[in-house]
Amino acid sequence: MRVSGDTPNVPLRGSANVTASSDFPELVTVEEAAKAKAKFDSYLKMISKPGDVAAGQGLFAVCMACHKVNDVGGVIGPDLSGAGAMGDEALLHNILTPNAVMESGYYRHDIIRKNGSKVTGSLVQDTKAHVSVQPIGGAVVVVPRADILSQSVAKKSLMPEGLLDHLSPKQVADLFAFIRSLNGTGK
Repeated sequence: MRVSGDTPNVPLRGSANVTASSDFPELVTVEEAAKAKAKFDSYLKMISKPGDVAAGQGLFAVCMACHKVNDVGGVIGPDLSGAGAMGDEALLHNILTPNAVMESGYYRHDIIRKNGSKVTGSLVQDTKAHVSVQPIGGAVVVVPRADILSQSVAKKSLMPEGLLDHLSPKQVADLFAFIRSLNGTGK
């Protein structure tokens, strides 16, 4: 059976080209997919419970290292000032699987210096003279191009998976109560 994209001998126009890429979504087994769905469903039950917004705000402080809310917090991840408008399932999906859907501005940048040290973070600036990267929880690191051995960009989030795993069901409900409040509805 033929599907879109595998028709042979299709002429390309203009400067279009086809390049093989190793940058594709990870494949998972049926068992892994079932386990991920069960985990998602478990957390969905937790966030359906009423939570304490104030307690959730305290838990959210960890998120502020990378995310900004109302002009306060980090700049590595997206601004979450209106995150409550996203809806529970979308928020939960983004937290449980941060690498699944990402905007290019949040890709991880890895630089190996000629001295062997490594800098990993969010790209701040890329010029002919230097590359500036913002590591999680650290100051911007400016690396002169002359000091760079290798530089790569990964379609991987700096946000680690498993951030909710250490929280109790009550804490998960509290955290989501706070996040929901960020759109002003307090749902």
